[in-house]
Amino acid sequence: MQSGQKKTHNLAFCGFMGAGKSTIAALTAAELSLPLFSSDKEIEARLGLNINEIFLRYGEEKFRIAEAEELKKALNTQAPQVIDLGGGTPVDPHNFALLKEKTHIIYLAAPLEICLRRLAGSNDRPLLRQDIKTIQKLYGERAFCYESLADITLDASRPKAELVQQSCEYYKKFIGE
Repeated sequence: MQSGQKKTHNLAFCGFMGAGKSTIAALTAAELSLPLFSSDKEIEARLGLNINEIFLRYGEEKFRIAEAEELKKALNTQAPQVIDLGGGTPVDPHNFALLKEKTHIIYLAAPLEICLRRLAGSNDRPLLRQDIKTIQKLYGERAFCYESLADITLDASRPKAELVQQSCEYYKKFIGE
C-alpha cells in the first residue's frame, strides 16, 4: 500500500447543512449499489428521538458523543459503504482523523446563501435557531474543516444528476474500475 492510500473503499460526503449531503449520498449509494450509512438517522434510531428532540433533551454535547460512537462503529465495518455525515461530524478532531484515515471524502461546497435558501422553512435544524452572525461564523469554521478533510470538492449548486455522476466517477477511480 502506498503512503497516504486509504485502507477502505468507504465514500463519505461532508458539507454544511443544506449542501445536499443526504440527497447526493443516497443517490450515489443507489447508483453504486452500496449500503448507505446516515449518521443522523443512526443517532435518531439509537436514541429514539429526532435531532431537535435530542438537542432539546440532552444538548449538543450528548448528540456529538453519540455521533462519534456511531461513526466509529460504521468505520469498523469491512464492507464498502457510502456515508452521509452530519455537518458537524468532521469538526471533532478524533472524527476528523478517523475519516481522513478510513474514508474517501467528497466535500459538497455550497455558498451559505444557497444552504439557507434550501433550508428555509425547515425546523429540524437546531443550529439554525441562532442569529445569522453565529451561523456565518459556524459556516466559516466548518468550511475550513471540510476543505482540509476533502479528497475532492464538488460545487453543490450543480444539478443533482451531475453531482451523482461525478461522485460515482470519483469512487470508481479510487477503487480502480
